[in-house]
Amino acid sequence: MEGAIIAEFSSLNALNQQAPQARGLGPTNAQGKRGPAEGNLTERGTDRRHHEEGVAVGSQTHRERLLRGESTYTTASSNMHMNDHFIEDQPQILQFGMSHLLPQSTNTEERERLLRRLEMCAKAREESTKIMSIRFAQRDAVKNDLKQDRRLYLDRLVTSQRDRDERWARRLQKSPFAVDLVAEDQRIAEENRVREIVEKRRAKSAAARSREAHSRIFKRATVESDELDQLRKEKRQLLTNEKQLKALRDVERSNARTLQILQARQQKQQELRKMRQMRMGIAPWRNSNCSVHQV
Repeated sequence: MEGAIIAEFSSLNALNQQAPQARGLGPTNAQGKRGPAEGNLTERGTDRRHHEEGVAVGSQTHRERLLRGESTYTTASSNMHMNDHFIEDQPQILQFGMSHLLPQSTNTEERERLLRRLEMCAKAREESTKIMSIRFAQRDAVKNDLKQDRRLYLDRLVTSQRDRDERWARRLQKSPFAVDLVAEDQRIAEENRVREIVEKRRAKSAAARSREAHSRIFKRATVESDELDQLRKEKRQLLTNEKQLKALRDVERSNARTLQILQARQQKQQELRKMRQMRMGIAPWRNSNCSVHQV
């Protein structure tokens, strides 16, 4: 809307001498009749004539200045005070006023009508600008309120989210899902692998010790079996020797008994022979030879 107002004022100040004819505001003809644009301005001016009669002297002076081209429509309002809602759009080189907009043949009444029309347009634009300013201020206030509400909402949202996170963190502090299951599984797998390696080494060492003990026992058993065989052989030899000695002793005993028996028999025979010799009176030497020959 501001762009439209600025464009309208710029086009109004940039008009030259041919602007009234181009806009249908030509001079009066010979019969005193006005063109269509002038008739429209007259009708609109008569409708507002009673309202404009109460304008102060300062306003008349301002209009006269506008008619002389000494002031522009955006410089001051009807109460002769500077208006902050208007944008000054004076050209840098050429300045146009009512003396440049209307031809020289235009009378004072037409100038006043056009001036009143332009003044009403300026007032309407001023009101529009005021309304726009109020609306802009209201919009800024609403935007600020919305931003503040949005900021408060985000703060409450962040606080609520933080409280919720802390509450659930306390609830799930001892939860198994809070632990890194992949890392835990890797740790358990590594522990199992190390345990298996240690158990294999232990089993291998135990097997080696068992084999060594077996070999020692076997060697000891073989050595002991050899010693037992030797002892058995020695025992058998001793038994054989004892048997031989016993047999020899028995033989000696039998020989001695036999010898005793023989000696006793010989002695008995000798005694019998002696008795025979004594009876028969045979010589003793013959008896001895006979006994030797018998033996």
